[in-house]
Amino acid sequence: LSALLTQLRQTWWAPLALIGSYVVLCPLFVPASPMMITGGLVFGPVWGTLYNITGTFLGGSATYFLGRLLGRDFVRHILGDRLKKVEARIARRGFWSLVGIRFLPIPYPLVNYTAALAGVRPGLFLITTAIGLIPGNVVFTYFASLIPRAAKGGDRSSLILQFVCATGALILLTVIPQIWAASSVMSSNSGSGGVSRTRQA
Repeated sequence: LSALLTQLRQTWWAPLALIGSYVVLCPLFVPASPMMITGGLVFGPVWGTLYNITGTFLGGSATYFLGRLLGRDFVRHILGDRLKKVEARIARRGFWSLVGIRFLPIPYPLVNYTAALAGVRPGLFLITTAIGLIPGNVVFTYFASLIPRAAKGGDRSSLILQFVCATGALILLTVIPQIWAASSVMSSNSGSGGVSRTRQA
C-alpha cells in the first residue's frame, strides 16, 4: 500500500485526476467523502487538503451552474421533495446561513442545485461555498492522512492522540451544526408564534 501511494504521489496527473473526479462526479450525486479520503491517503495533510478544497469547490461550482442551465423543472424532477426541504433553508440567502448549511448533513450536490434554483447570486454562492467547505476538507483530509502513518507504525501514542482529535473534530462538525439548526428552527417558530398571538390580540 505504501509503495502504491508513493507511486501515485509522484505521478504528475494524480492531482488532476482527483480534482477532475470532483468536477465530474459531484453533479451526479456521488459523495465527496471518498474523494476527500483519497486525497488525504495519497497526498498527505497539506497537499491533500489543497487538492480536496480545490476539487470540492470546482465540483460545487459545476453543479451550481449546471442547475442554472438545466432549469427548475428538470432539477425538481430529479430531486423531488428533497428540493423543497433544502430550499426552505436557503431561502434566507444570508451570507452566514449559506456558509452554515455546508456543515449540516445534507449532500453537497443537493445544496448546490438548490442554491442555483433559489436565486442565490453566483458571487455569493462561490464565496460562501469556498468558506464553508474548508473546515470539513481539513478534518477529513487530516484524518485520512493518518491511516498510512498508522500502517507504517511509529509513535503509537502520538498517532492515537491524533486519531482521537481528528475523530472528535469530525463529530463536532456533524453534531454542533445540527444543534444550531434545531435551535434556529425553534427560535423562528417561537418568534412566528409570538407574532401570530400579537395579531390575534
